[in-house]
Amino acid sequence: MPPIPENKSIKRIFFRAIKLAVKTYILYYFLMEAEPLDIHYQAEPGNEKREIFNS
Repeated sequence: MPPIPENKSIKRIFFRAIKLAVKTYILYYFLMEAEPLDIHYQAEPGNEKREIFNS
């Protein structure tokens, strides 16, 4: 059986990874939602970066 502190640290890392995955998923979701509006309504140099980022 593994010692208890090791098990706790693995759990902590696991939950931290889940939180990070949820944050990145939400971030990507909002980027994808905002993307068409930015392309249609703004003609600014920043849009090329976003198109490259999405492809």
